Amino acid sequence: MRKVVHATAFNGLTEINYTGETVKMAANLQKYSQEESSREETEKKMSYKDIVEDDTLESLSKKFAGEWKVIGRNLGFKEADLDMIKMEQTQVSGSQQQIQYRMLLKWKEKNKKEGLATRAILAKALEKAERTDLAEELLNDNC
Repeated sequence: MRKVVHATAFNGLTEINYTGETVKMAANLQKYSQEESSREETEKKMSYKDIVEDDTLESLSKKFAGEWKVIGRNLGFKEADLDMIKMEQTQVSGSQQQIQYRMLLKWKEKNKKEGLATRAILAKALEKAERTDLAEELLNDNC
């Protein structure tokens, strides 16, 4: 059993000396709380920076065709939503690429406020659709 030689407090830390060994314990929870808040703010800023740009979505929409509904479902769209996107876009332009682009834009609009229209989330949807090539391009900013 070790004995406490002495204990001192300074700068919000408590230092306790045990026969030659020093153990420091954080006693200032306010400092920890401030650091945690700062970390959370940084993460929010980073996730906002990670929001996928429209030109990236347009570029991606040119690179997948048959998988667009699978990718859409992976992004949280219901089948009826995808059919509606296709119908609406067909009235404007029948291009498959434009349908895919519109789907990606709708996903971004729906998720941007919560910071969920990120490259990482889109990359996961692409990976689930077995388009790891596109996921890697997206994450490496090569789109």
